[in-house]
Amino acid sequence: MADFTTFLHFPISRCGIHVHESCYGGLPVADPEETRWFCEPCQYGLIEPPHCEFCPSRFGAFKRADISGRWAHAVCSLYTHGVTWSQEHTTTGVSWENLENSVFGRRVCTACSDKIEARFGVASRCESGMCKEYMHVTCAQKLGLLVDETDESDDVIVAVPRYFFCKKHTNQENLKTFQRRFEQWEKAEGRRITVHRRKKALSGAEDALRIQMRETLEETIREEDRGKSNGSVAGGEKIKQARLLNSSTEFFDRFETKAEDSGLSKKEFRDPFYDIKLTNASHVPIGFSKEYIE
Repeated sequence: MADFTTFLHFPISRCGIHVHESCYGGLPVADPEETRWFCEPCQYGLIEPPHCEFCPSRFGAFKRADISGRWAHAVCSLYTHGVTWSQEHTTTGVSWENLENSVFGRRVCTACSDKIEARFGVASRCESGMCKEYMHVTCAQKLGLLVDETDESDDVIVAVPRYFFCKKHTNQENLKTFQRRFEQWEKAEGRRITVHRRKKALSGAEDALRIQMRETLEETIREEDRGKSNGSVAGGEKIKQARLLNSSTEFFDRFETKAEDSGLSKKEFRDPFYDIKLTNASHVPIGFSKEYIE
């Protein structure tokens, strides 16, 4: 994910996305000779890129979450501490059940130029000691700051194989090269999305394969979730605090569109969000409770 020049193992998806097999994962296809492949958004027939639960970017490769209708970047899922999978060895079903909802929107991404987008999703901390710099994973990727040590020798034990340093603590040697590669990829990604919108409908055989892959994905997530509900994982049963709506890229975009349809300008809609102050009570569930009323 940090290197855009590494050999790509998967055939290109219908939408034209390029992924590393080791990063994107995925379930094995029924026919080993099958050369056609659908990324997970394509399996669901999405034309527009979905919204990521962890960052404001809509570029890149997405994975379906274990919650229906929710999505996350493969890279965000791999680099955000606390994120797990319904099925670990195939990286199927992104899960944030071990994350408290209070981490969403709690930290400001120092790389975001927009103050509202800076609180979307989850900003992760620089891995250097007591550093207080927080960033979205895709923002760190854009700046060339991601570090991937998953290919280290088996003799070396790496506690955290994927992480990032801020600009102050990172190795400056290849920074400009990584940033230049990202800029090239970003331009290509914009073109890819435009081309995908104009593509013709799938053939009967292609659509059948797409549906088969989607059904296999859904069944795998359901099976894994059944195992968790039988007592193997208790985290999902814990009652969580409420999550701030303005920490969600998708819901913020929806409300902004609705406001504009009602005659409100973008500035009028956004201005109140700049003044939101987070407190220890910001995540108290709405209701007639003493905590919420106070």
